[in-house]
Amino acid sequence: GYEFVAAISGSVVLDEGLQLGDCIEGEINEAGICVNSADQLAALDVNGNVRGVGILLFPPFGPYGDTPVWEMTMRSNAAGDLLSFKYYDASKDEVLDISETYEFIIGDQIGDVTEPWELTIQHEVDLSIDLIAGWNWISFNVDPVDASLASVLAEVGDAATFIQSQSSGTATNYGAYGWYGGLTTLDPAQMYLLEMSEPATLTITGTPVDVASSPIDLIAGWNWIGYLPQNAGDVATAFASVGDLATFVQSQSSGTANNYGEYGWYGALTSLEPGAGYLLAMSAEGTLIYPEFSVSSRLGMNKQPVVLNEATADWEYNYADYKLIGAITASIEDREDNTGDLVGVFVDGECRGIAERMYFPFDDSYMYIIQVYSNVEGEELTFKYYDSVNDEVIEYTERLTFENYMVVGDGFDTYNLRRESRDGVIPSAYGISEVYPNPFNPVTSFEYTVPEDGMVQVAVFDINGRMVAELINGYITAGTYPVTWNASDLSSGIYMLHMISGDFSTLQKMMLIK
Repeated sequence: GYEFVAAISGSVVLDEGLQLGDCIEGEINEAGICVNSADQLAALDVNGNVRGVGILLFPPFGPYGDTPVWEMTMRSNAAGDLLSFKYYDASKDEVLDISETYEFIIGDQIGDVTEPWELTIQHEVDLSIDLIAGWNWISFNVDPVDASLASVLAEVGDAATFIQSQSSGTATNYGAYGWYGGLTTLDPAQMYLLEMSEPATLTITGTPVDVASSPIDLIAGWNWIGYLPQNAGDVATAFASVGDLATFVQSQSSGTANNYGEYGWYGALTSLEPGAGYLLAMSAEGTLIYPEFSVSSRLGMNKQPVVLNEATADWEYNYADYKLIGAITASIEDREDNTGDLVGVFVDGECRGIAERMYFPFDDSYMYIIQVYSNVEGEELTFKYYDSVNDEVIEYTERLTFENYMVVGDGFDTYNLRRESRDGVIPSAYGISEVYPNPFNPVTSFEYTVPEDGMVQVAVFDINGRMVAELINGYITAGTYPVTWNASDLSSGIYMLHMISGDFSTLQKMMLIK
């Protein structure tokens, strides 16, 4: 038995606006109570146990007079139990799902016969996802009758070649043999990387996911999450249930957003959309429960494709060609930039990401949030800046090493672009730039400048004065040189970067945190 009760004192069941409730003819007593109902309404817990059965009324008064209204006593042993509802339609001899759910409150009373709680029959809907050749980040917000991989992807046939989950395995399409691999069933709560050989539209049919009863368990670090609501929703509201535990979200190509704590979420990604998958960074474990969003929710615009001109024509790239992703929030520090300016990230002259100048309201500054793409870690990233006022492209000497999921900088602490590359220009002084990142794990980068030809030594020492790495030792011609140091074989601690050339000597402190 159950210790506690809650009551529905009045509810109507609606199927596309039609009020449901069928009583066997002649079985309504003088009080308007159906003593032998053909239709049935039931409340069930998450394990399918019946927690309440409805009584069909035909109230003799009020706006719902002489129409079918249901009452029910629901039972539980604890507050917070999540109950769902099912309806048996005798005319169809069919059990129907109901969209609404109820979180049990001891002694609660819901609705009455004059203002009943509306329960709506849930119908199947279609989710259409436009897929492009290459990699696609997908999720789905419906529960298909058959969630097997082969069934869900049947419509796109052999155009789909490979699919990967975060931790549930992968599968390969072997053509006539079908799909095979550790991943056999798809889950709406997860995001998947789907590889396509050609464009196609994937339509998935099912009942809408009940977001209230579909919590997503999140781990500390990165999570490949699906988007469950039926309509697009703003980032801050979507992640409200995990609060400040959620720190950063990345889409495949629609931008990113940072959680700036008391300031809130901000970035080029303003809303989440059905069919898309997302990378969510968490500072600790948590449980995400999406809210529902109405179709009329007011939403900001996500990152839009950048329009290139003659000067930037070679900045074309296709994000779907790449499986790995990162994000860099940069700023131009050595000159005044303007609306319409661009920053591009390159690998060996090939563009891997572009961002347009955008305003950062929390400290009245400007930044460039660049989504960068690769298929292998360790590639060297270089930077170019497009000055829209002078229609000029300027190369910078800063360098970063690509890592999957890398997040470099934010609106308050941008990655500074300040050293322009000028062919034939000789530096005026010796020096070492600030290492970045610092602290680091395990890779950091910097540049050293030499105003005249000569012997140069650049080395790293531990706090005991012992040399742990010699990065440069030889005759160097005048110029500016980038260096990337990988300290993977060293333990966490403070290290000193030391440069000597002739009478010049400088030290810089670095912190390795593993």
